[in-house]
Amino acid sequence: MQRTPLYHRPVFWFLAALLVRLPYLTEQASTSPLFSQLFLDEAELADTARAILSGWGFGLEPLFKAPLYPVFLAGVMWVSGGAWLWALRLVQHICGALLAVMAFDSARRITSGPGQRRGRWAGMLAAGAVAFYGPLIRLEDQVLLDLLAVFLQSAMLWALVRMRTTPRASRATRWAALAGLLAMLSWLNRPTIMPVLPFLVWWAASPLRRTFFSPLPPIERRNLRRMLCAALLLLLPAAGMVGVGLRNLRIERKLMIMPWQGGYNFYQANRIGASGRYLKQEGFSLASSGNPTREIMVRGFLEARDRGEWPRAKASDGHETNAYWYDRAKKEIRKAPMEWLGLMGRKAFYLLSEREIFNIEDYRFQKSLSTVLLFAPVGFGFVWPLALASLAALRFVPRRRRRLHALMWIYFVPLGGAIALFYTSGRFRMPLMFPAVVLGACGLALLMEKVKTTRILKTTGLLFGMLLVCGVTLSWTDRWGVRSENVRQFECARLSNAHWRNGNPEKALEYAERCERESPGYPSAPLLQGQALYSLGRYEEAGQEFRKSERALPEDPVAPHNLGILCYYHLNRPDEAAAYFEESLKRQPEYHRARWMAARAYVRLGRMDRARELLAPRLAPPGLRVSDQRFPMDDENFTISYIALCVREGNAATARETTQELRARFGDAGLEHLQAELKILGWDETKQ
Repeated sequence: MQRTPLYHRPVFWFLAALLVRLPYLTEQASTSPLFSQLFLDEAELADTARAILSGWGFGLEPLFKAPLYPVFLAGVMWVSGGAWLWALRLVQHICGALLAVMAFDSARRITSGPGQRRGRWAGMLAAGAVAFYGPLIRLEDQVLLDLLAVFLQSAMLWALVRMRTTPRASRATRWAALAGLLAMLSWLNRPTIMPVLPFLVWWAASPLRRTFFSPLPPIERRNLRRMLCAALLLLLPAAGMVGVGLRNLRIERKLMIMPWQGGYNFYQANRIGASGRYLKQEGFSLASSGNPTREIMVRGFLEARDRGEWPRAKASDGHETNAYWYDRAKKEIRKAPMEWLGLMGRKAFYLLSEREIFNIEDYRFQKSLSTVLLFAPVGFGFVWPLALASLAALRFVPRRRRRLHALMWIYFVPLGGAIALFYTSGRFRMPLMFPAVVLGACGLALLMEKVKTTRILKTTGLLFGMLLVCGVTLSWTDRWGVRSENVRQFECARLSNAHWRNGNPEKALEYAERCERESPGYPSAPLLQGQALYSLGRYEEAGQEFRKSERALPEDPVAPHNLGILCYYHLNRPDEAAAYFEESLKRQPEYHRARWMAARAYVRLGRMDRARELLAPRLAPPGLRVSDQRFPMDDENFTISYIALCVREGNAATARETTQELRARFGDAGLEHLQAELKILGWDETKQ
């Protein structure tokens, strides 16, 4: 009996995928400052996970974002402790390797039976494409929910393929239950899959031996089994939606199914002047509070309410905030419908482009910094043209497998439309990779077989070539500047800030200066240069750069905060420091670091009432307002400021008690920071 070659086995492609991913994990951990520094969405997700572990959960508000990834992240943190950054990425890389196995099995089953050569070729092509899909490998290294979205949604497709190709009815039901469970988890991770679910339920319920648009079959035993599979695919995600709705109903007395961030994102993605990309990035956010989207959308809603534009709201609850931004987006679309249709066309072009831009991260730039990614040559510009061209090979797909081929398109098209309604950034569209890979591999394998056995009909070959050229044109042309768009300044800004936070100011200054060269006049460049110069002890130059940044970014709170730090610690001007901290708070009231430092400056000035007023929100019991929930649970800066206030007020007992809590939470390092701070106040008895 002839043995099956190793490369015909799924385990081979799992190991091949890991062979690329594990060196990449090691490389990033040892060379990239972004490995341990989290920004924007990453920082926000990590904070939510820590709140879950602390027992705070999602707070006393409706769900702002989908809940699954923070729960998953909290589980990884709980298991791995301080090594969670390594452990999380390792788990995500394993998920990426498992996708190669699922692609192998899906392509093989769609093309033919397990034992046929064309099925093995299709499986190998699909598995190889996923194993060496560079943007996916890069995404697996980030603390973002998008990798989990790719894995869960692709696994759901794979389970549906297994459901339709399993001969035994009982096993088909089990695969349908698994697909339903994965659909529920997918929705809990990212609700953009919701428009796809009705199409998948219709596909699962449709008869096997009728035309594609046939009505539902008569009641028979076999058809009842099929209807049961469709019901599982429908009811399990519905159960997840009901659970979220009931949780929000208990919190806010309103049955909110969707997270309340969606309205603001929908507005930003469809307003007049939108670019089709993620939120317009005029500067790189350095705020310590992570992603500022929540504060921006709530502030905008409250301002509109105060102007009388939304009179029915009495509080800044999530339901009304979400409804306001959806309503505003609809008004923008109605105001300029033709412009909106043009925007949607532009988004469709971005959606199919070869260029991978993950919000502010350019895959090309990251690839240039990595040796391992040079061995991962596959991208969307390779798989999408082959997926489109696979339509020409549909006639060669076995009749009983054509519905599986249709399944990939039923998933691809509605999901692509749902993504285009919001943002077409590379990480949002990543779930489209799996069906594109499977379709392209199946079409190529079928044509390869026909070339070897028979002469391909001229019409089939011509159609395949035309579709391939069409796909290449959509992916590789530079219309709207999609392939020549320069976002390197964002990368340089992010790397400068990450190097600075990692304690490497020389490298931070190098990237900050490169950021200025890439985009002269880039508003965040002076701030980045200033903080690097500050860490190098060049305080006068740092102050000049911070003042430039204060003028260039009139709404950003970081530059005045940094000027306050300069005055407080190095120029011995607490009055000027307090003024700068107040300006920072005026720009962003939720900027907690400036709030605690302002309190500290007022303690030095002897203005205890103002210092206690600034610290009061952290001391007060948590309420229902959104802003109240954003204060950190275990903030060292707040604790030190509170101890300083107690010392100056003569409350030594409370100061000592809080010092013990500080040492328990932050160790001896926190105690050293406290001693250094209290020396400025003339009190050095923290260990009494």
